[in-house]
Amino acid sequence: MRHHTMANPKAAFYTSHLYIALTAGEWDSDTPSRAVNKVGLSWSELLRKFRKHSPQSHVIGELALHTQALSLLLIRCPQLTPEAIDGDHTNPAQPLTLGEECLLLEERREEAQQGYDALHKLPKSDSVYFSLAYYAFALGRYDDSLSHISLVKFDDLVSSTNASNFGSISSALSVPTSHNSRTTTGSATASFSPSIITVTVSDVNEGKVWAISERIRGKCLQGMAYESLSHPSITNALTSYESVLPLLDQVNIPKSLPSLPGKASVESFTRYRELWRWVERLLWRAAILSAKTRPLSHTHAILKIYQAHSVHWPATFRPTHRSTMAQLHLHVLLRTYTAASKVAWLNEMRSIVTDYRILLTATTTFPRAGERNVKVEEFVDLCVAAWEVAGAIGQQTGWVIDILWWATRLTFNSHRIYRHLTRTLYVFGDPDLARRTLKLYVQIVSKVRETGASEEQDRVWVQTLVQGARMLCRIPGGIEEAQEAGGLIRLAGERLNMQDKVSAAALKGAEGVWHACMALREQEPLTRPTHLAASLLALKESLALHPTPSTHFHLALALARPGPSRDLLSAIVSVREAIEGDPKEIRYWHLLGLLLAATEDWNGAKTILEFGAGIGDGDEMDGAEEFAGGNSFRDPVNGHAVAEQANDTPRPQADSFGGLLTGNLSQLPDAATLQRPVPDFPPQTRHERFEQALQLRLTQLALIEHVDGPENAGEKWVEVFSWVAARKGLGEERRPPSVEPPPSSEGNISSPAVQLQATVVNIIRTQSPPSAVSRIPINLIPPTPREDLRNRDDVLVEGNGHQDQDALQEKDDHETSKGKKVQRILKERVHKGQAHIHTISRKIGRGGGRHGLRLKRSSSAPDFHAVLSHSKPYQASSIHSRQRLSATYMRTNSPEPPPPPASPQKQPSIFAGRSARERRLLSTLWLTSAATFRRMGKIEQARAAIQEAEVADDENEEVWVQLGLYYAALGKTTEAVASFHKALFIQPEHVPAYVHLTQQYLASVPTRSKNASADNASEQSPSRDNIDLAAGLLSNLTRGPGWDVPEAWYFLARARGLQGKRDRERECLDFALALVEGRGVRDIKTAIGWCL
Repeated sequence: MRHHTMANPKAAFYTSHLYIALTAGEWDSDTPSRAVNKVGLSWSELLRKFRKHSPQSHVIGELALHTQALSLLLIRCPQLTPEAIDGDHTNPAQPLTLGEECLLLEERREEAQQGYDALHKLPKSDSVYFSLAYYAFALGRYDDSLSHISLVKFDDLVSSTNASNFGSISSALSVPTSHNSRTTTGSATASFSPSIITVTVSDVNEGKVWAISERIRGKCLQGMAYESLSHPSITNALTSYESVLPLLDQVNIPKSLPSLPGKASVESFTRYRELWRWVERLLWRAAILSAKTRPLSHTHAILKIYQAHSVHWPATFRPTHRSTMAQLHLHVLLRTYTAASKVAWLNEMRSIVTDYRILLTATTTFPRAGERNVKVEEFVDLCVAAWEVAGAIGQQTGWVIDILWWATRLTFNSHRIYRHLTRTLYVFGDPDLARRTLKLYVQIVSKVRETGASEEQDRVWVQTLVQGARMLCRIPGGIEEAQEAGGLIRLAGERLNMQDKVSAAALKGAEGVWHACMALREQEPLTRPTHLAASLLALKESLALHPTPSTHFHLALALARPGPSRDLLSAIVSVREAIEGDPKEIRYWHLLGLLLAATEDWNGAKTILEFGAGIGDGDEMDGAEEFAGGNSFRDPVNGHAVAEQANDTPRPQADSFGGLLTGNLSQLPDAATLQRPVPDFPPQTRHERFEQALQLRLTQLALIEHVDGPENAGEKWVEVFSWVAARKGLGEERRPPSVEPPPSSEGNISSPAVQLQATVVNIIRTQSPPSAVSRIPINLIPPTPREDLRNRDDVLVEGNGHQDQDALQEKDDHETSKGKKVQRILKERVHKGQAHIHTISRKIGRGGGRHGLRLKRSSSAPDFHAVLSHSKPYQASSIHSRQRLSATYMRTNSPEPPPPPASPQKQPSIFAGRSARERRLLSTLWLTSAATFRRMGKIEQARAAIQEAEVADDENEEVWVQLGLYYAALGKTTEAVASFHKALFIQPEHVPAYVHLTQQYLASVPTRSKNASADNASEQSPSRDNIDLAAGLLSNLTRGPGWDVPEAWYFLARARGLQGKRDRERECLDFALALVEGRGVRDIKTAIGWCL
């Protein structure tokens, strides 16, 4: 139905307004249009004026009259309201049932028959055939409707609506973004035209959009007629719908701009309302039929076109249809995910989620008492399933948590939402909030179970409690969290179905982990053996029910723990089983390397660690992407091929089966069925994988140092720092000041990796004064410098000169007094038994603030620069500002130090903006290198690394432990003790700080007479007060967190021996020896942790 441009202005005016009214589809409106004088016009008055001014176009007027009349008859059916024509005709309880649409009730058919007869009298044209088909379908005459439509030529639907007929309109309706991923959808749509033409307002005025609407309506009626025949032809129906897809995939209707800030405009919907009604109906029916009969890719293409057009529709337009389509779209996406298309997949999924959330916000309300907002809960389940498919990693958890918090405002105490929140919050990195939501979940389900009306399945309930208990054991905490985990395990046991072997094994595994956690956190010597034995038994029972790699790993940890049950060979066998089950988990390889080293299989440990490092290098992508290099690899120890572990839930690919929906389903499958089994531990983030790979490399360094000596670990340190620099961007700005920058041509800036590699090489190669290495049993005491350096009492002083003797004596008196005060506090607390170790430590730090230990900095440039630095500006660490690290100089025969360099412009720290966990990791890296330098006898290089570590993380207690060891190596006992006190103030129960502190208390004091030479110096035993203080501290330590530390037992034995308690001394030595036997090159807890 078209009308050519005419010279009569009023004819042109009413013609355009008739097309505007028809396209807008306001069939029941009293004033669908306006006259020339802006007065509102009814449908009858609009048609009268059109006929008056355009008598030659009477056919257009008649078709418009009968179209409006039939639409009114359909609207006025008792089942419909004027608003319902833009609503749904679908039963919400059966969203996949297409049902009958556009049918008149029997009492209205006589009136419609009159219009149908009148249409037969009009001259035949495509528009007349479309109208006849519409009337025939409404009257239930499906064969007649198909006959009328067959008289219209649809062979070239795109060209019939192209620019030659309709000016600037090419062929369809889609937002511009939809054509980027266009696919072939069936035999009827061999190819889509790549052109995208934008529809303008003039196209509406000239009737071009109405012509497209007629054709889309005709094809939709044709498909619906095929569905409604006495012998339905679903194939023909779907082919009819498909023939319009190229049309719908090409033309763009611009989205209306907001009329007011924050207020959406619906003009792009109201102006084209009748068009959108038929577009939505056709695509909805096509998608449902396709989901039942066609491959996933076919359904996916239809859903993308639907979603592209839905941006124009208000939330009240067909909400049930749109809800079904959004869920169907998410179901398809969940089944077609591939790692190769992850970015595009995530973008599409997030777009669907955002649109569906807006729809649910507008169309659902907070439920009444006894009701549930099922749509919101299903939506939440779909979002969690999508998050799981994409890898379920922390970096991609924020949007899911946002959806879950939004859902709490539209639901009342939904156990589903709190269950999902618990898991996602923990993976996101908020264990405290995850713990709170877990409590809410347990309270809600427990209360509902008391009424006997719980909808939470026992299997899901047990699984959630088991994972909650594992979470509480995994997160840092105390005995309270461990006891709470035990309560969850008891609740899970009450509802456990013993026939469900997987759930029973998971519960036993969690019980084993919990007993181990209690043994470590309870710090009770009487119950610790019982818990350890129960842990080992529960893990073995779990493996008997249903073996998993995680359980094998925890069993290996249990067998490696000190005690009567330690069996390193069995632990090695168990961790090998874990590797075979999940060869991608780097921590399994790391543990195997540590255990092999503990059995002195140095070559085997080296090979395993090298292979584990290779896995860490290959696993640099987020999510569950596959490693390069095939589906299997060769075990470096056993030599046989190991298959990679498959995902718990297979991912069917597009076109892998006939259709998404099978049978005569009236509802979509429950979204919970798409969720994957919750793993024993959450997938690692990129940072966590980096941390695990770095810890493994630190173990490699420890192994090299243990076997070949610290001098041979230098080159490996270069590799480690270069590896870190390549991944974390540690560049020249963090080059320690003792190192010259690597030579480079002018204008050529080396990469961070190259810069850091040169830095570490220069640090390693910088020569320190040779040191006489002295060791004590159990390898606790680091190398010490030469005796002439150790006994030297001259230091670099503040200003450009030297302190006078009075000032030095005053400082020594102050430090001595301060040290005695601290000792008195420790002694009182220990002997009175009024507090544990952490209470003592807090007493030490009282009065000093967070940084209670404050040592003055010289007013000149730091001595560290004066001795070692001739390089570019260096940012002084806060150790510089709080503490004077004195270098040793000969007071005589030494030139005056050069004047300090001009203050450089402050360089921005690369540690700014990094997470606390990342800063701690980088700080630990520097501290580990400092320990190596110290054991090599390179004292000044050790100090440089300590300063770097403190810059990275000034709250790291290990910084002060290493600083204390640095002072101890120089023989500065007072400064060493003060540093250990600082470490204890930051971390009250830090075991190494207590061990090294008590070592200083038990150290012999060198003495010599005033006139005696250095060669005649003698040693004096530690004071009685120091011995008693050390004995008390170590006694508490070995009963608590230091029960498995051989150094703590060794020094306790020494303290008891100095007290004259020989029997107790022997007992402690025997226990220390038992702990040392089978000890690896690194502590397992530090390197890996005791719980996944």
